[in-house]
Amino acid sequence: MILFQEIIETIESLPIKDQDYLFEMIQKRRTATQKNLSTAMLGQSNMPNKFIFDYSAPPIWEVVAKISAQVPDEEWQKLPTDLAMNFENYFNCK
Repeated sequence: MILFQEIIETIESLPIKDQDYLFEMIQKRRTATQKNLSTAMLGQSNMPNKFIFDYSAPPIWEVVAKISAQVPDEEWQKLPTDLAMNFENYFNCK
């Protein structure tokens, strides 16, 4: 639950403009996932450019908290402390 609270606090600390942008990106991702993801990614979707908010869906931070709670603490400790700042370097090293 600590991770969940950290995610909430981080989101709430963002400027409103960034919170709105994050919400839009989450909505786009959800809509693409709910529809046929492969055609949406290829731009072949016949869906109009409207997004419908699903009020019954759990917030993204709850989903992230639920998934991350399944990872043992020992595994989290293996992550580099500068992973967020140097993600591309770590990602490209494979």
